[in-house]
Amino acid sequence: MSGRGLNIILATIATIVMLLPLLAWPLDNCEKFQPNLPFPPSKYDLAALKEYHYEEIIHARRAGVDLIPTLLAATRKDKKALSKLFGSVHSYDGAAAEEFAYTMYCLMYGLGDDFFSSVLIKEKPEIRQRVIDQVDFAAGSTEYSQFFPKTYKLGEHRRY
Repeated sequence: MSGRGLNIILATIATIVMLLPLLAWPLDNCEKFQPNLPFPPSKYDLAALKEYHYEEIIHARRAGVDLIPTLLAATRKDKKALSKLFGSVHSYDGAAAEEFAYTMYCLMYGLGDDFFSSVLIKEKPEIRQRVIDQVDFAAGSTEYSQFFPKTYKLGEHRRY
């Protein structure tokens, strides 16, 4: 994995960690799969969030998605916001696609398998598959199936 890829992973994890105290997310029985968090930021910082997701913001804008408010709404279990993020999956390439992959993975982890899969199953098959591809990429494997079986079953899996 490149240094840029590792920075994207760490930035996305840091972003989600910053949001956790505000959102009181359930851990959904996947504590063993939780990534090692590099540091627990003490408070949510909107400027840092915008910096971490810079590439994603640009690409999301092309799809008509205002990323930060949509992401924040999705973390509050807003089904329409999460669906909007799913629907923008085709808008990302390069570094933005990597960032989006880790965002999808962290949302799956934070929102839990039941909620994440209940929204994803309502999407068109090609969108479902692209989201699954993103999660597979971010997870680095398909081993998350034991913790997120409902989400895992929603698509085909490739090795990354």
